[in-house]
Amino acid sequence: MYSLLLSLCEQYRKEGAFRLWVGPLHSIFILTNAESVERLLSSPVNLDKGHEYRFLAPWLGDGLLLA
Repeated sequence: MYSLLLSLCEQYRKEGAFRLWVGPLHSIFILTNAESVERLLSSPVNLDKGHEYRFLAPWLGDGLLLA
């Protein structure tokens, strides 16, 4: 599985990103170069956290780790 992920990252490196489906309802968006990461993090839109954070928030609180 790890080698498949590495080959996908290499295959889509030029495009900057790809989506990987994990089951029928959940997808993961993978960024493959620094320019794509910078573009995403500098944008004020689409910075909502995933549903996984809802499970961690009661345990970790609203501190710097989940900010």
